[in-house]
Amino acid sequence: MAPLRIEVLTYAPTEFFHCLHCEVVMQSVGVGQAVHREQRQAAFPPDLQAQYDALANWVRGVSARYGDRVAVRVIDVASLEGVYRSIRYRARKYPAIVVDGSVYEAVSDFAALDRAIEARVS
Repeated sequence: MAPLRIEVLTYAPTEFFHCLHCEVVMQSVGVGQAVHREQRQAAFPPDLQAQYDALANWVRGVSARYGDRVAVRVIDVASLEGVYRSIRYRARKYPAIVVDGSVYEAVSDFAALDRAIEARVS
């Protein structure tokens, strides 16, 4: 049986890295971690970071509970694929979670979403 497909359309923090050689040099002189920590902190305002953390915790919980019975993909809506998926599913509010073709927009009540997933998995 194929796993239940779950796509999470959301704004995702992005980290940029230098070339491999530069990263090695930056790590060896002790500035690499500081640069990446600063990027992580500046990626999102606090409210979006809190929303992303809650969403990430929910995704980890779904993966832990259902294992191979679900396939979860997190897609950054600022990416080309994210724009395509947003148009395809007509999602206008984020995070939008697509469970086997059904779209749930601006999700904040993960319990209701858990019930929908449980009904489809069992």
